[in-house]
Amino acid sequence: MDTFESFIIEHENDDVAKLLLKAQSFRGLDLKKAAEIIEGRRKAKSKIPEWYLNPAVIYPGSRAMEQCSSQSTARYKQRFVSPQASVLDITGGLGVDDYFLSKVASKVTYLERNPSLCEAARHNFAVLNTLNIDVINADYLIDSIKQGHFNLIYADPDRRQGASKRVYSISDCSPDILAIKDELFCLSDTLLVKLSPMEDILKTLELLPEATEVHIVSVDNECRELLVLMKKGSQIKAEDIPVTAVDISSKDDTVLWSESFTLREENETKLSYSYESDEYIFSPGKSLLKGGAFKLLCGRYGLRKFDSATHIYSSNEMRDDFPGKIFRKIDLIPFSKGGMKALAEKYPQCNIVAKNLPISTNELRNRLKIKDGGDIYVFAVKLHNSDSQIIVCKREIISSARDIL
Repeated sequence: MDTFESFIIEHENDDVAKLLLKAQSFRGLDLKKAAEIIEGRRKAKSKIPEWYLNPAVIYPGSRAMEQCSSQSTARYKQRFVSPQASVLDITGGLGVDDYFLSKVASKVTYLERNPSLCEAARHNFAVLNTLNIDVINADYLIDSIKQGHFNLIYADPDRRQGASKRVYSISDCSPDILAIKDELFCLSDTLLVKLSPMEDILKTLELLPEATEVHIVSVDNECRELLVLMKKGSQIKAEDIPVTAVDISSKDDTVLWSESFTLREENETKLSYSYESDEYIFSPGKSLLKGGAFKLLCGRYGLRKFDSATHIYSSNEMRDDFPGKIFRKIDLIPFSKGGMKALAEKYPQCNIVAKNLPISTNELRNRLKIKDGGDIYVFAVKLHNSDSQIIVCKREIISSARDIL
């Protein structure tokens, strides 16, 4: 380990702003670069822990670090490539996806228009001993690439315009996948595109008629990515395209649960309603809700909903394979002025969630003046008969990989 890397490790917990003021004390050291790496490592510690372990890895600017995939989501994309496959990434960026794809694929071609990102990628792939990634600094497809053929083309379009404006529509991102996908299909029969989880799935599928799979990826129950796999010439109807919702643990990158369905299945599922709360309460994972799997869970797991727009479920039977959080009911309280007063007196500290009510969770918490946290969970829900109910629960911890941590 050289002097510069030792400095990085020694000062990784320092206040960077104060450290920069001490430039005179560290003559001969690129303090600005050191500060940038220290800041990057702080984010990498949880986002890309494998890179954090190597102090020689550099992080060129906060924007690249913010926009890159996490280690957990990058590992998930490995399922889209096979050994001996060749991959072209037309939006290289920090290179996290390429690094993890290269662990499976035979060769990865990293294409990036920003020269500083390319320089950092070459350095990082070298210090990470990754030898099967070819780094190319180019604004777009160059002749040497156009003459090749790839098993997979990957794109993570930039969702920012200018310094700070965020965009979500496919056509507003750079590059515009809608404008170039025909050209890309000349180089590969398979495209994988990473989109914002804010995108409307049905609208996205209508814009991308070649779509064959959709993956909604959450990490620790937070929606992070919407992945669309496309095949040249495919014409599957949007409602028949398989949608896979998954949740990944950031602790070890394992898939906690995975649920696949089609929009047709969702539309054809009949609801059953619960007017009196059953013993167990089920709260689905966020990637399932993003995918629109609202009725589907009733049919697959024998659950009942409180209302079509109240996405909380109940059953008198435990379903430890449920893709989400499970609770056991301990109390029922009327949703009324008197009931809320009784709730605040009986449970001065609890976790509160308002579902399908004219009052938000934060508004309800402020009105109750209850301390947040603890092991008690409160669901204030609207019922199908237009009544409302307060359900008090305790979390059921299931010793299974399908439980969201």
